[in-house]
Amino acid sequence: MRKFIAAILFTVSTNSFAAGPYDGIWSIDPYGYVTISEKDGVMIAVINFNDTYSGYWMAFSGARVDNKVELQLLNVPDNYTGVDMTLSATITSDTTFTAKQISCTPLSEWDECMFENDTVINGTKVW
Repeated sequence: MRKFIAAILFTVSTNSFAAGPYDGIWSIDPYGYVTISEKDGVMIAVINFNDTYSGYWMAFSGARVDNKVELQLLNVPDNYTGVDMTLSATITSDTTFTAKQISCTPLSEWDECMFENDTVINGTKVW
């Protein structure tokens, strides 16, 4: 009976967290890492910057169409960034992507963008 219940729970949990084809951890050297997760064509990308580049994290969301996605920064309460930012990414293979900052606007005179617009960031899949 326990094996039956375990098999059902495993099946249910597997189906509820459908993996996108690009899900995983990606290196964006020298800045840090980005975690990508996707469900039903909506991609979430969380950038974790290393200490040299602020040590902060930023979460983005956007709809993927084929191998392209436009990601909008999500300003979440625990990590308010003080900017409005949009990135455009092209997944060039199963293990590489290129992203470009399309726009970044500070929301106050004290906030600033980490990168200039048109800055290109390259990613390589770690796992």
